Amino acid sequence: VNFSPDGEKLATVGSFPDFMLTVWDWNAEQIILRTKAFAQEVYRVTFSPRFDGQLITGGMAHIRFWKMAQTFTGLKLQGDIGKFGQVELSDISGYCELPDGKILSGSDWGNLLLWEGNLIKCQVSRKGGRPCHDGPIELVELDENTQQIITGGGDGFVRTWPLQDFLEAETTDEKPIFEVEPEGEQTSTIAATDSASKPDEGERDEGERDEGERDEGERDEGERDEGEPDEGEPDG
Repeated sequence: VNFSPDGEKLATVGSFPDFMLTVWDWNAEQIILRTKAFAQEVYRVTFSPRFDGQLITGGMAHIRFWKMAQTFTGLKLQGDIGKFGQVELSDISGYCELPDGKILSGSDWGNLLLWEGNLIKCQVSRKGGRPCHDGPIELVELDENTQQIITGGGDGFVRTWPLQDFLEAETTDEKPIFEVEPEGEQTSTIAATDSASKPDEGERDEGERDEGERDEGERDEGERDEGEPDEGEPDG
């Protein structure tokens, strides 16, 4: 669910089995346009913050770029599917629109993908060919106040990147992947909490050994009890 920048329209995407993309005039409680978004799960829908009537959907193995276009038969939703080309297909859940209209998205393998139209202009990694995140990138946001890109990954890190580097991104045949370094990073609070709540392997092993020792002690106690006469039996 996402509102348009002017607050007049609302976009929603249904779940299985139809995955219908619907644009609403929510004040009038009326549907403006409706069409099938994709044949698989759709994770996110957003309006363009800069271009009226344009939307983006991302989901399982796809990203799609939409326009509300006036045709001979009336207003229609026209969607161009993102073409991965030589790049491996990826689920797309995190993306943002840059000031120049390009789209920056995450990927399953931890690199960023820079889209121009419905084609990938280039992949983006850290220097030395290291991925931007060690695992899927779930969050990609633009902070216009700081002129930074913010990314969050399954590795538990949140990183900030200089926006200008992405606006100037170019590749060559010798260097097909554009490389950039983050300006800062921090560990996700959730990831840190989960990690802190789990005991170390050594601590668990120690606890298991203690439990085993207690069991052994209990068996010894039982054996001693068995050797002693019952309370109701007379002595000798």
